[in-house]
Amino acid sequence: MLGKAIQFPDTLKPVVDDIFRKKKLKLKDLSGDAESVKGLITQLIREGVVYIDEL
Repeated sequence: MLGKAIQFPDTLKPVVDDIFRKKKLKLKDLSGDAESVKGLITQLIREGVVYIDEL
């Protein structure tokens, strides 16, 4: 992610920490406001930081 920055509210820091600590996770496993978490994940997918793994 060289040269890019993603901004998110401080309230989502625990979610971001979870995302980068685990190799695989499910959206429902993340804590926090569902809409905010969904928006964060959507942004991270768009930026190529995380991806959806097919089951």
